[in-house]
Amino acid sequence: METFNLFGSEYTCIKNFAYSSEMNCSDPPVIANGACTPVPDTLLKASCPFVCDSGYDLNGHDTSFCAVVSGSSAAAWNGTAPTCNSK
Repeated sequence: METFNLFGSEYTCIKNFAYSSEMNCSDPPVIANGACTPVPDTLLKASCPFVCDSGYDLNGHDTSFCAVVSGSSAAAWNGTAPTCNSK
């Protein structure tokens, strides 16, 4: 029987992957006219909810997650950081 582990919002299975609960992402993405708030820790499975400053609309995904990079033993924030566009 084979064992697989499931990580991240893109549901990537990694065969025979052993990970450390201490894996970290870099600091969350910085976006102009907005922020990841509250600033999360950077451990695996952390979430980064994005909000825009007053007068701006969020374009893109409103949350990023610290997840294992497919095919590696590294962790990174998934997806593309959103943008905050003037209303």
